[in-house]
Amino acid sequence: MIFHYGAAYRFSPFPRGYLAVDLFFLLSGFVIAYTYEDRLGSTWSIRRFAWARMVRLYPLAVAGVASVAFLHAIYPASSIGGWELLRRAVLNAALLPDLSARPEEHFPLVGPAWSLFYEIAVNAAYALALPWLTRRILWVVVAVAGVLLAVAAYRAGTVELLHHDLGTGAARTIFSFGLGVLAFRHMVAVIAALGNIPRLVSYALVLLAFSVPRLSGGNWAVDLFSIAVVSPLAFVIAMQPATRAAGTVESWLGDLSYPIYVLHMPVALYTGVGLGWAVSGAPLSAIACVATLVASYVALFYDRQARSSLNALPAVGRAMSAQLASQAR
Repeated sequence: MIFHYGAAYRFSPFPRGYLAVDLFFLLSGFVIAYTYEDRLGSTWSIRRFAWARMVRLYPLAVAGVASVAFLHAIYPASSIGGWELLRRAVLNAALLPDLSARPEEHFPLVGPAWSLFYEIAVNAAYALALPWLTRRILWVVVAVAGVLLAVAAYRAGTVELLHHDLGTGAARTIFSFGLGVLAFRHMVAVIAALGNIPRLVSYALVLLAFSVPRLSGGNWAVDLFSIAVVSPLAFVIAMQPATRAAGTVESWLGDLSYPIYVLHMPVALYTGVGLGWAVSGAPLSAIACVATLVASYVALFYDRQARSSLNALPAVGRAMSAQLASQAR
């Protein structure tokens, strides 16, 4: 959020904030494996896993796209026609790239949705490949993705915009997601090897990685070091037990993280329009940050209700009951 607001409003405390996406994929790989790996290997079907991921990702994504589409529809300065706006909104809400547009406009209404497209794709690939995804094979997959990522980053000079190409975007996603799955599978050994490093070191490492200034050359190497070394190290340090107070704060921030990610650009647009673009720079970023936090907290209630309603659909209930009955037989 702060990185995007800085880029838009000329206020950049985290010039490498785009690396947060790679940390997101790392976290996702761990969380998906931790939550679903045993279930997919026993009681859960691919269909049930796919439904669980759709219910988790789509309600807020649709809300974010709808809010931007509404603003474009009513804002006099918008130059997007009705049918074109509808086409873009449908694709963006479905978390599918608009391949007819320029690469930077594949997700024209809610730009950060590109990572959700890759998230869905890598989740599907992981679930389908899981029966054959031994530790050894996973290490090979991560190594190959890492080499492809390194070559692409060297050619581009940075990893920031590699998602504009589906191939390099896939390598970027698979590398960090795979590291997250490996962290889950080697969790006990990793924690034992690190000892009791204070958890605050994790935060310090992440903020340091995001704060490294852009260089005249070699940015690709700094990015790769952050993705392959700093983020995984910070993540495994964060596996240390938290105090009760820290755990409460982290849980609250964790709940807010997805709403913030999906809504921060729509909220920024509404904030700028609402203020008549009379404010700019750091003040506008600060106002937009506060507005995003408020909107995200409100969105939590919508998201929880939407997910509860979707999971309570009769067809879903019948499918799950049938699956359980089949397993019982």
